[in-house]
Amino acid sequence: TCAIASCIFNYLNENNIHNYKDELFTKYENTKEFYQKEAFLLLSMDMSGIQDFIYNISGSKALKSLRSRSFYLEIMLEVIVDQLLEKLELTRANLLYTGGGHAYLLVSNTDKGKEKINQFNTELKNWFMSEFTTDLSLSIAFEKCSGNDLMNTSGNYRNIWRNVSSKLSDIKAHKYSSEDILKLNHFHSYGDRECKECLRSDIDINDDGLCSICEGIINISNDLRDKSFFVLSETGKLKMPFDKFISVIDYEEAERLAQNNNHIRIYSKNKPYIGVGISTNLWMCDYDYASQNKDMREKGIGSYVEREEGIKRLGVVRADIDNLGATFISGIPEKYNSISRTATLSRQLSLFFKYELNHLLENYQITAIYSGGDDLFLIGAWDDIIEVSVYINEKFKDFTLGKLTMSAGVGMFSGKYPISKMAFETGLLEEAAKTDEKNQIALWVQEKVYNWDEFKKYILEEKLLVLQHGFSQTDEHGKAFIYKMLALLRNNETINIARLAYLLARSKMTEEFTSKIFNWAQNDKDKNQLITALEYYVYQIREVD
Repeated sequence: TCAIASCIFNYLNENNIHNYKDELFTKYENTKEFYQKEAFLLLSMDMSGIQDFIYNISGSKALKSLRSRSFYLEIMLEVIVDQLLEKLELTRANLLYTGGGHAYLLVSNTDKGKEKINQFNTELKNWFMSEFTTDLSLSIAFEKCSGNDLMNTSGNYRNIWRNVSSKLSDIKAHKYSSEDILKLNHFHSYGDRECKECLRSDIDINDDGLCSICEGIINISNDLRDKSFFVLSETGKLKMPFDKFISVIDYEEAERLAQNNNHIRIYSKNKPYIGVGISTNLWMCDYDYASQNKDMREKGIGSYVEREEGIKRLGVVRADIDNLGATFISGIPEKYNSISRTATLSRQLSLFFKYELNHLLENYQITAIYSGGDDLFLIGAWDDIIEVSVYINEKFKDFTLGKLTMSAGVGMFSGKYPISKMAFETGLLEEAAKTDEKNQIALWVQEKVYNWDEFKKYILEEKLLVLQHGFSQTDEHGKAFIYKMLALLRNNETINIARLAYLLARSKMTEEFTSKIFNWAQNDKDKNQLITALEYYVYQIREVD
């Protein structure tokens, strides 16, 4: 309501209409006519290059700086949104949604406003080019609409979203003009000097071998762990557009700055101080088990491979909501579709990934690298990652009453494996999980794709439990026996069923155990589930290397 009211106010003022009562309330013909006027703009922002910026890093501090790099982009988008709203003389009431590198705003369709948006866009593009060349960019598009469109009385509501999405895609495909390309080609190269973190060589490098962006990100890493307020001002550690910087501060400093300086903007992380008036709260999933345990703090994410039993590996999960774009455009029944319902859906989904997830992850050895509007990236102990993936999916199913689903890829890696490759390979697993019916989990390799219910019910709660119980009853058989079983199950030659029967018959396992294993081996679906359960069990009992 506030967003719509402020847009109407600006639109009427530009058109020299000052008798709001006659225009909007008392004179029916005027009101009817106004509802048809395109007084609004649905504005969309989209940041490109996020994945590469966060994950394409190297060096000894790569794992430790992951969360900071993700935070940097998240706070940057919030700052950009606020700076645009300030130029348009609007407030965060006009922000419909922000997250995952995307933002949607409802603003006034005025000539003055569109001129400011275009000027803002030009300045912003120049800043991104100077700081990141083409590695990172932000595109802006807008679509004009009327009150009737927003209320969907004209049946045109879905088209607004389709049109702005189409415009944004076109802008992203043609980001740079010939002048921009010439400018990019004239940027100075520093030859063989490259940032040891992001490996860029087209930017000045300090004595520590870091570019200014990576230096700022590393400098705030420890502060992010302990402090929850961020001040935007003319000085600081993290570069922001329009000659601004972000610094990380504590509550006392935030309160002092707010009282003494009206020209700064302060954000808080997961700490809404209603009525205090010192900050804009941003919900962020910042769960980090390692930082909460003093024995793990220094080593951070790398400490998750340490264990007394089982394979020493990191687990990584990437997941996102299935068919979310179609849900926004067509998911809400036509007669109920409106701007308020779309905004509510966006915000509720964002709250799940940014707020609720912090609670769901409690007590798991996991660090949330990123969790935004519709997707997440978590890294931690490999078995905790698998367990929490199933748990998150169940809670998301409850949260959406089963109307929305998610798919996930779960990878397992050595602690020394490059983070960029972890992200890339887990991304491929996520894509594999989205094939066919979606609503699936891809585990370790692209061929192991299971429906969530199948994975939980038939692998974790059936076959894995049978294996754990069966081998706990005897000390006669070790991993060599399991590896023989796996070799026979993986080989599809018919003779191997007989060989498996012989192996089981000669074993010291119980008759109940051998009967179940043999029956599962004769059905392709059960056999594949059994292979996965056996692999899982081997990872659990393998000696620490």
